[in-house]
Amino acid sequence: MDFASTLPFSTDFGLVTLRLSTGFGLVTLRLSTGFGLVTLRLSTGFGLVTLRLSTGFGLVTLRLSTGFGLVTLRLSTGFGLVTLRLSTGFGLVTLRLSTGFGLVTLRLSTGFGLVTLRLSTGFGLVTLRLSTGFGLVTLRLSTGFGLVTLRLSTGFGLVTLRLSTGFGLVTLRLSTGFGLVTLRLSTGFGLVTLRLSTGFGLVTLRLSTGFGLVTLRLSTGFGLVTLRLSTGFGLVTLRLSTGFGLVTLRLSTGFGLVTLRLSTGFGLVTLRLSTGFGLVTLRLSTGFGLVTLRLSTGFGLVTLRLSTGFGLVTLRLSTGFGLVTLRLSTGFGLVTLRLSTGFGLVTLRLSTGFGLVTLRLSTGFGLVTLRLSTGFGLVTLRLSTGFGLVTLRLSTGFGLVTLRLSTGFGLVTLRLSTGFGLVTLRLSTGFGLVTLRLSTGFGLVTLRLSTGFGLVTLRLSTGFGLVTLRLSTGFGLVTLRLSTGFGLVTLRLSTGFGLVTLRLSTGFGLVTLRLSTGFGLVTLRLSTGFGLVTLRLSTGFGLVTLRLSTGFGLVTLRLSTGFGLVTLRLSTGFGLVTLRLSTGFGLVTLRLSTGFGLVTLRLSTGFGLVTLRLSTGFGLVTLRLSTGFGLVTLRLSTGFGLVTLRLSTGFGLVTLRLSTGFGLVTLRLSTGFGLVTLRLSTGFGLVTLRLSTGFGLVTLRLSTGFGLVTLRLSTGFGLVTLRLSTGFGLVTLRLSTGFGLVTLRLSTGFGLVTLRLSTGFGLVTLRLSTGFGLVTLPFSTDFGLVTLRLSTGFGLVTLLLSELGVHGLRIHFTVFHGLRPSNFTVFHGLRPGNITAFRGLRLSKFIAFRTSRPWTSRPLYRFPRASA
Repeated sequence: MDFASTLPFSTDFGLVTLRLSTGFGLVTLRLSTGFGLVTLRLSTGFGLVTLRLSTGFGLVTLRLSTGFGLVTLRLSTGFGLVTLRLSTGFGLVTLRLSTGFGLVTLRLSTGFGLVTLRLSTGFGLVTLRLSTGFGLVTLRLSTGFGLVTLRLSTGFGLVTLRLSTGFGLVTLRLSTGFGLVTLRLSTGFGLVTLRLSTGFGLVTLRLSTGFGLVTLRLSTGFGLVTLRLSTGFGLVTLRLSTGFGLVTLRLSTGFGLVTLRLSTGFGLVTLRLSTGFGLVTLRLSTGFGLVTLRLSTGFGLVTLRLSTGFGLVTLRLSTGFGLVTLRLSTGFGLVTLRLSTGFGLVTLRLSTGFGLVTLRLSTGFGLVTLRLSTGFGLVTLRLSTGFGLVTLRLSTGFGLVTLRLSTGFGLVTLRLSTGFGLVTLRLSTGFGLVTLRLSTGFGLVTLRLSTGFGLVTLRLSTGFGLVTLRLSTGFGLVTLRLSTGFGLVTLRLSTGFGLVTLRLSTGFGLVTLRLSTGFGLVTLRLSTGFGLVTLRLSTGFGLVTLRLSTGFGLVTLRLSTGFGLVTLRLSTGFGLVTLRLSTGFGLVTLRLSTGFGLVTLRLSTGFGLVTLRLSTGFGLVTLRLSTGFGLVTLRLSTGFGLVTLRLSTGFGLVTLRLSTGFGLVTLRLSTGFGLVTLRLSTGFGLVTLRLSTGFGLVTLRLSTGFGLVTLRLSTGFGLVTLRLSTGFGLVTLRLSTGFGLVTLRLSTGFGLVTLRLSTGFGLVTLRLSTGFGLVTLPFSTDFGLVTLRLSTGFGLVTLLLSELGVHGLRIHFTVFHGLRPSNFTVFHGLRPGNITAFRGLRLSKFIAFRTSRPWTSRPLYRFPRASA
């Protein structure tokens, strides 16, 4: 059976030419844009992007080259890693990734020499580097064991780099305007070292991770800490500190965390980043100090850029592949970004409900990066993503763009990035509903709500620097205006008493966005000439109904509502995505963006419940859902791509995560041939990317077919059902629950799967099966019982159970359907007594079966009888 398929996608005026063909589940994507469409998450100065991705056995080879030579990306993988943006490893490799045996190699070079990226991995590491002609951006990334990944896209000099490593975490994102940023990232065992430095020396970012997780930390001058990411075992911890108010972000991770740091030349830049499991971060670089990203918080909370007044959620950033990368970089310093928080919530990226984190950025594959600040609930966020990251960045080529955004009641979300081809997106909401999108340039699309491969790229990029965007809200109303040089995009958003009306249309008809809100509702609509994106959103008294459909299949939708509930619908041209979301009391920030199959969905609700549904065609899906007190039902399924789900909620949740406070969450995610990465964390303040449950139990399931993984996890006072399936790559899933958080890591592919699941009080049911590789599963639980099922196709499985102090542990281990026990190579000839999985316990002491004696318990696996 041939799973290969070829999907050509080309647009006339250089809109976007995407080609995606998969062999055995590989995907070959090719995307080239005429006059400024961006695609694959890469955006180039003139905004043209040419992306190409082809995969071998199950790998994806992506390449992106731009008309004017702005960006050239290349990606090829050896034995089925995925890459280009596909997310691999932990599942996200973005810009490219080519791996020998599962390594990733990324390459990116730009015409004018703006960016040259290269990434090559050893046994599975990725070495990325990006160097630009003019020396604007220099990116470097290398990973130890095959993590990967870096993403970088530059415009005239912007680079959006992202790297995701850990065991698949992502990590950094960077974009520079005129050469503002130089990023470097190298990882050890899977760590990422990122660093970002800007041409003029404005920003310097650095990130390195220990074991492949990302840890980011952020602390700010006056003492607010905002961006911050904290990770459990593979979570990310972000840190950011500012000089004299400048922000310097630093990120370092413990076990495999990512270390990010941002330092600015003149102290202009401020970076914030928080990542969940592989979240990422934010990168911001400014030109002459123009970009003043700054974050100031009332009570000292700040977040990179986002802060919410009443604790509503505020910015939501959702990223394509799973990383959100926010960054603001300006060419000549035209851009000024600011963020301040009223009541001191924070958020950088987090989005909070009644005290949740607001700016939240939730990222596709777990990276996040968002910036947003709100006055009395105003939010100013800027976020735009590249491949799958939300890359909010505001970078301007000539410094034409000025973005500002603030929201009334604290919801919101803004995205803005501009440059010579940056995107400036912004969203401001009256009562928290708004969503703005804007893109300008040479007719680039920008809103770009959804861009390239399927990320949400809200971005506004202007060709000649024509665009000036502005958005501010009085009592929660916003007035935005944006017009671009060639008249491509005319965006404007004005709100009366908290309602916003946004309109954006681009010259060539690329994007048309419309948004209007009443007392707190927003009606947004975005439709593009070539049918790229159509977004619609309207809210009544706080409820929103959003509809978004895109032409060629990418959709970027975002919807957030103040008090009402939101109903979101999103469908894309090629049937990639269908999203549905409704929430009760809280707000929902949903976003779904799919490129050619990547979808990014985000949803968070305050008090209500949320029902989310998302399905994508070819690509991956990134879903995020977070709810305050309600329960959430999330569903996500993808066709051929991978899926990333993220949901976070709580009393103050984490972004990217599917976590529910007191309610229960049901998450479902299934993908066709791709891989899925789901991250869910819940609790009182769980970790992001992670499925952690407070009091409930967790049910985790993960199985991989030809390398696919299906993971299911349910937890909380409610439960979560998580599923992760991967195509040919490997997936790393981690799930651990403290008082209920779970970190699961599973990576499988042609390679091996490492799964880890530990639960606090709940019980966990884990299922993991891998296709061809071997699986290593360490699992430890506290009080609950665990039902573990692990079946592997041809490889061998190593199961380690630690801390078997569980009341009940059931393990169903089926390795080779039909092999005799004597052929049980999984132990490589070890006698049962030598099975270290039990740490030397005698079989009679195998408490995994709840005191059942081995001779009275059912066999772990019954081999079928040979027929007479």
